[in-house]
Parts: sequence; structure tokens; C-alpha cells
Amino acid sequence: MGGRDAPSGTSQYVDGLRSRRRQPWPMGGRPPVTHLDPAPLDHVSPSRSSVSLSLIQVAPQVEVAPSHVVSVVPCLQEITLPMLDVACQCPPTYRVLVSTDLGGDPDDIQSLYRLVHHSDILRVEAITSCTGPGSTPSAQLIQHWIQRIDVDHLRARGHTRLMSEHELLDAVVQGAITPGAPDATRTTAASRRIIECAQSSDSSRLRRPLWILVWGSLTDVAQAIYEQPAIVPRIRINSIGSSNTENDPGSRDWLYRFMVTEYPELWWIEDGVMPRFSRDTFRGVYQGGDQSGCWGNKTFIEQIIRGRGTTHGGMFAERCGDAFPVASWPEGRLKEGDSPTMLYLLAPVLGAVGDVDDPTRPGWGGQFHRPDPERLPNYYCDLDQPSEVCQRTISRWRREFLAEWAARWGWYDGGSCS
Repeated sequence: MGGRDAPSGTSQYVDGLRSRRRQPWPMGGRPPVTHLDPAPLDHVSPSRSSVSLSLIQVAPQVEVAPSHVVSVVPCLQEITLPMLDVACQCPPTYRVLVSTDLGGDPDDIQSLYRLVHHSDILRVEAITSCTGPGSTPSAQLIQHWIQRIDVDHLRARGHTRLMSEHELLDAVVQGAITPGAPDATRTTAASRRIIECAQSSDSSRLRRPLWILVWGSLTDVAQAIYEQPAIVPRIRINSIGSSNTENDPGSRDWLYRFMVTEYPELWWIEDGVMPRFSRDTFRGVYQGGDQSGCWGNKTFIEQIIRGRGTTHGGMFAERCGDAFPVASWPEGRLKEGDSPTMLYLLAPVLGAVGDVDDPTRPGWGGQFHRPDPERLPNYYCDLDQPSEVCQRTISRWRREFLAEWAARWGWYDGGSCS
């Protein structure tokens, strides 16, 4: 998110997993039986376990770790999440396309780090550079930051299910440079890539939808649907609105009118309906929740991120953790204003909460409602509540989603967070 801003009933599709809804269970408890091996469900008998975040490793061979492992970071000692079944060979995955206005407020770069670190689950088919408030869209800048993260170092340390740097760099496409409602003259490489990805066959043959995560304005997404409306049944949109909508109201309003008049079954979470600041659920990722100790927006960067990572074999002067940028607003802090779009998908897999098929269920990426379920059965937006209530649907999970990411930062130097 740039700038200085203060079809119904479709099942969840995952690699090797027959679709079924998940029920939440208490943090620290045991998950229901869910096996993620390519073998059919009725051919396996998985065990269940809670796995310490400081040792969990998504790799071909997953070892059982103690349910609690002492970390030298005191606040991490208190967090143990129910994780994937330790007997499984791979996590569930999602087909993901990210449309980002990276090139404005550095919080898009912060979210890009999380995207790459979770590319074992969020299988990126494209990253398109889009318009946004105060942003200079740049595909080259996105590629630069992908290189800074040095994901191949993590793969070399055993985390081979992460996407390679080459795959991620090839996924980047330049989109629109200026905002504006779609028309026949505004086609872009990004709108064409969105259509291509939506129309392509799912490699897992499970007919999973393409999740379009919009971190900037809806410029390229609206243009793609304008050019090829037949893609609508194959996509799900989770967009951050607020200042992004202010930057390009024409694209957002065109998409809403299209949904109302042409395709009411469009699947869309609009996080941050107008007027700006009135609800803005996504802001709960950095406002509220437990900000004590290393969970604070400054201390998480200082204690968990700084000093970690590599210089990519000397390509850069500083480690990727030291290069990790701080937000422009709130100044000098961890913000990740676009990360709720990813947390929504990650919560059922890593936190055992939420349901990607039902945004009304609480989860790391927020809780939403259907304002007009009879007319628009798959349109969800912020709860009809004050902003602090909406944002609390994310901030209540702050320690859980930060602890999980902290563990992945630990992968750079040994698998535990220090």
C-alpha cells in the first residue's frame, strides 16, 4: 500500500488435500486430522502434534520437535502454535497473484519480504507493479528487493519448498503507470498477465482459484476483468482499499458496478471501504494488539530482523535484515499494511484459525461481513462497526502471526530465532 497514509460455496483448494472446511481450535491445542500428502485421505492415518515455531521447517523431511523449545528471545518462549501435521510431506498451497504499488511507502517492501518467506505456501504466479498513492510503480524495484531477500540462501539451508529467486524474478510484470478506469486503450502487460494466470490450468489439477492480492489501486485488476470478464469465476480478490481507492476511485467504482450489474457472484474482499479511516480493518496489522517486548513495531525490527540474512554473496553492502526498510508512516516502524491479504490465507495453515472460504470467520487477516448477501453473495467488506472493532479482528492475533514470521527469519542462521 503506497503513500503516507496514517463463486459462493467454492471449497478451499490445497495441493494434495480434498476440499473440506476447517474448524478452529484453541491456540496450543491439537488440530483435527488433516493429511496433506498427495495420497487420498482414506489411505492415511496421520498423527497430530503441536510443533514449536522456533523449529518448524517446511522441507521434504519434517522432524517432530518438542512442543515447547526455549528461545533466547524471551517473548518467543511463550508462543507455541498448532502447526501442520508433523507426518505430512508438504503444506497446503494457494495460487497467488500480487498487484503491488511498491515504490511509495516502504511497507509494500515489508510485505514483499513476508511473501517471499512464505512462498512455500503462497505459490506466486505473478507480481504486477500497479498504481498507488504517492507511488512510482516499478517492476525493476520489485526485482531489486526480491534479490535483497536472497531466498536461495534459505533453499540451500533445506527450505527447498520456497520458490527460487529465478522463479520470483520471472514473475514480475510492469503494470499501469497512471490510475484510471478501464477502457480499450489502457491494456497493460499486467492486465494481460492477470488474464493469462486466471485462464491457465491449475498445476495441481484441483481447480484451485487464483487469489489476486491487491496491495495498491485496482487499476490493472479492473482492466483485466474489462478485457476478459470470463475470468471472474476463476479468481478471488482480496484488496486493500482506503487510500488506494482514493488514488483510483474510477477503477474501484467500475469493478463494483460490474459486480452489481454484470456478475454478482464475483468473489471479493474489500478491506478498507470508504470513507477512509472509517473502518480500515487492515490497519490492525500494525495498530493495537500486544505491542510489548519484541512484539512492538520498532522492537520486532530491532530484535528479530536486524542482523539477519545475507549480503547475497557480496552483491549488496548489508544483510537483508539490515536493509529491511521502516515505514514512512507511522515513521520508523513495522507496518506491513498489505500483509493482511496474505495472513488471511496463512491463518488456517499456520495458525489453525479462519476459513479461506468464509471471510465471516475470524482469522489473522481479519473478519468481514456480507453487506448485501441476497444480491451480492460473495462480496465481503469491513464489519459494520467502529474502526477499532474492525482492526481488533486482526490485532488480536498479533503475537501469533509475528511469532510465526520470527521463526522464518531464524531460518537464515540455523532454524531458531536468536
